[in-house]
Amino acid sequence: MKLKLVFTLYFVLEIHMYIHFVLLISRQGKVRLTKWYSPYTQKERSKVIRELSGVILSRAPKLCNFVEWRGHKVVYKRYASLYFCMCIDDTDNELEVLEMIHHFVEILDRYFGSVCELDLIFNFHKAYYILDELLIAGELQESSKKTVARLIAAQDSLVETAKEEASSLSNIIAQATKMTKVEVVFIPSPGLGHLTSTLEFAKLLINRDNRLSITVLVIKFPNTGGETIKTISSSFDSENLHVINLPDCAHVSSTSDVGNSVNTLIETQKSNVKEVVSNITAKGKLAVFVVDMFCTTMIDVANEFGVPSLVYFTSSVAFLGLILHLHTLLEDNSEALRLSLKQDELDIPCFANPVPTNTLPTLVLRKEWESSFFNYGGGLKKANGIIVNSFHELEPHAINSFLEDPGLRGLPVYPVGPVLNLETKPKETVDSDNIIKWLDDQPPSSVVFICFGSVGAFDKDQVREIACAIEKCGTRFLWSLRKPPPNGTMGPASDYPLSDLAAVLPEGFLDRTAEIGKVIGWAPQVQVLAHPATGGFVSHCGWNSTLESIHYGVPIATWPLFADQQTNALELVSELKMGVEIALDYRMEYDVGRDYLLTADKIEKGIRNVLDKNGEVRKKVKDISEQSRKTSLEGGSSYTCLGRLIDYIVNQV
Repeated sequence: MKLKLVFTLYFVLEIHMYIHFVLLISRQGKVRLTKWYSPYTQKERSKVIRELSGVILSRAPKLCNFVEWRGHKVVYKRYASLYFCMCIDDTDNELEVLEMIHHFVEILDRYFGSVCELDLIFNFHKAYYILDELLIAGELQESSKKTVARLIAAQDSLVETAKEEASSLSNIIAQATKMTKVEVVFIPSPGLGHLTSTLEFAKLLINRDNRLSITVLVIKFPNTGGETIKTISSSFDSENLHVINLPDCAHVSSTSDVGNSVNTLIETQKSNVKEVVSNITAKGKLAVFVVDMFCTTMIDVANEFGVPSLVYFTSSVAFLGLILHLHTLLEDNSEALRLSLKQDELDIPCFANPVPTNTLPTLVLRKEWESSFFNYGGGLKKANGIIVNSFHELEPHAINSFLEDPGLRGLPVYPVGPVLNLETKPKETVDSDNIIKWLDDQPPSSVVFICFGSVGAFDKDQVREIACAIEKCGTRFLWSLRKPPPNGTMGPASDYPLSDLAAVLPEGFLDRTAEIGKVIGWAPQVQVLAHPATGGFVSHCGWNSTLESIHYGVPIATWPLFADQQTNALELVSELKMGVEIALDYRMEYDVGRDYLLTADKIEKGIRNVLDKNGEVRKKVKDISEQSRKTSLEGGSSYTCLGRLIDYIVNQV
């Protein structure tokens, strides 16, 4: 106790050295905080950061924490993913500075509660406030952690008081002026998945700010029942959220050419959209169009009404960055892009690692679809900003790439996710009840869930490879086995009649696996992923399914089919280390079918790996799962980003 007291007194009384600058650098070389107490020009500062990042990050962990540099000494210490660095004169005591760094970290820990890099990214001003309480003009100002904590708490209290006063003033002004609603028009693309995500996002906006009034214009494919769409739409209808089903365009038919079919359908709806929006503008102040990632042709309609457009992008930030980067290459030189696509790998700024060419989307790879890709990428670039269903903690590299890639600078990106519909109840059927009851009887994290979304289904040969893999594993399983649409046609998968299952599965499979597994048709996916018995997910890697699996902390075994799914699978396995590979380049196109047969051995290996209870993938998924729940809460990255987006929308009127 006496020794501790003597050291504390020494720390308080004897440290009179001068700090030239303070740097916080991440393991990836990203600067998270800088404070300059000696005069350096901007050019000199950049050079200092570049030099010291290279020196410090390359040093082995067991080397001392002091570096001789330009006649000075740089003292550094790594805590978690950050290097805390201070520069002092050559004659000053390094150990005293190490104690000062530790002192700073302890105060950050006390304030944030086990501080991490993300705390500093999204609350960097707080880190500066704390540093300013410790150091003034490069010298130690306050050594008492309690005093610093008290001063920062007092500052927080002042900020909260100011917020409350500002909020009260806003309410008074709103009541006095009977504020006119800010009108926003949403246009989702046809399909249940895009509609549900759009409605969830619209609900998120109006719950955050009741000044907004949102009208969702629903487009559906002709000759489809649409009852499910109408039921879902009506369940969201409220005072500030209105859903309008646009009339069918009977002359548009579903074909195997998905892209052209959707584009044609959306084009034919422009006149209907104009009519509805004209009625909206007569009642309120139209602020902005929010169009789905496949509805960018509607930006032309927004321009006619003189309002900006935002794209609601229901895939990942990495996929968005990939599309925009490749589109820029296509704009510059079409032939050069085609030559680069013949290479095994490409360098894409939104990916930290090289991207295998065979994992790029078919829209990019097929020469005959080049004009469609050109129009698609160009449509995204016409927007005034892009809202993405993702979050910074999940895709930090991809999000930061929008600041670093010259081709993407100036295009605002709003990562506001995860936007998920987790409250949807399963279909009121005996089957869904039986599924959950069966899971109730299984041990925790013991079941592999095999499901490929609303359109994922395989031919008989591929089904039998899956069945063979399941039997080889001998693990508990829940398999959503669906029937594909007729060859060459576009459409959702359907359930097999019970009498047909025996014909598609290996003989005796159902009897041999009756004790360990269950073969089902449609699956209540959210409820299955949320169940504690589910330990792994063999998935097509649709982005919505990926976010749901991450939310519930369930590792994914990747088996992509089409669209963005190969890119999503690659990101999960290679970039995020949150998935295990069954396949990355598997494709199943409507017009040509699957490109190869995935063997039982590969499937079996993936199932075993995804159920590994001690694997690094499971640990990483659990960590990001916790962050996915926090990011939309006050102070989280998505909460903050949503606030910026709402400010932009409201300022348009």
